[in-house]
Amino acid sequence: MTLRRWFVLMTGVLAVATVKAQYIPAYQTKKPITQDSYETYWHKKNLLKHMEVSLTLGTTGIGLDIAAPLCEYVQVRAGYDYMPPFRKKFKVDVLCDGQAAAQYDGEGNRVETPFDVLSEEIYQQTGYELESKVGLTGQLTMNNAKLLVDIYPLKYDKSWHITAGVYWGLAQFAKADQNAESEKMLQYVRDNNRLSLAMGKLTHDVYQKGEAISHKGDVCQVEPAEDGSVQIRTTSNSWKPYLGFGYGGRLIPKRGDWKVTVEVGALIWGGMPTQRMHDGTDLSEDVENISGNLGTCVDIIKFLKVYPVLSVRFAKILF
Repeated sequence: MTLRRWFVLMTGVLAVATVKAQYIPAYQTKKPITQDSYETYWHKKNLLKHMEVSLTLGTTGIGLDIAAPLCEYVQVRAGYDYMPPFRKKFKVDVLCDGQAAAQYDGEGNRVETPFDVLSEEIYQQTGYELESKVGLTGQLTMNNAKLLVDIYPLKYDKSWHITAGVYWGLAQFAKADQNAESEKMLQYVRDNNRLSLAMGKLTHDVYQKGEAISHKGDVCQVEPAEDGSVQIRTTSNSWKPYLGFGYGGRLIPKRGDWKVTVEVGALIWGGMPTQRMHDGTDLSEDVENISGNLGTCVDIIKFLKVYPVLSVRFAKILF
């Protein structure tokens, strides 16, 4: 072998060795295999090994829940719902000697009433002009703790679920009180036994000491409490069973740890709620044909045998 051929051969060997030493296969570096948390959340034998936290918005208020799987078909969920203080104003008519403050003849002309006469007397004496209506402000006070069980019946599709459980909170879930603007008017109503508030028509005779003091169909007349206040308290059972169903999935397509669920259900009141005034009158049973917005709200509660629940839940799997 000549020196020239030997030099060429050695040069080629060195070149090949250099290339092989510098070559790194594209998939030589091993990447850790990550599992989708949306799927592993439901693995077998995951009893309380995972947890998610969620924010709920719905007809029961704003809720905060925590949940954990019991098996690949069931999870348990606990939380608390807080109802923001939404307010609604009502007007209640004032009566004088059991008659409406404003009355009209057959042609629609305003006629003088006992209220007009009394109002003029008080105005001449004090300079205060009586109002023909008293304002009330109502609001929901529904706040509940809850313990729920979500059942996912389909093994390979965790979109649908059925929920059963119980809510617990104070018996009162709504109330109405006099407006601050009506407090002076209510003092006059309290101090003058000719004045009262009209709450609708009686549904049965009212007795006192064995004698009927008012009859079915008469106007239900209510006087303010001794402190001049007017109160309505709406209550149901403190413990309320719940049944519902829902549909959910990933909130972000490529993020299995974020979920969103829409749920529809019902809280079972266990009987028609009471809507009791400060004098004991139950607007749900003792009175009918209440006028205005107050009457509409009373009728809605009487009509609904259960409380409808519609909610959207945004959940994050923590581990």
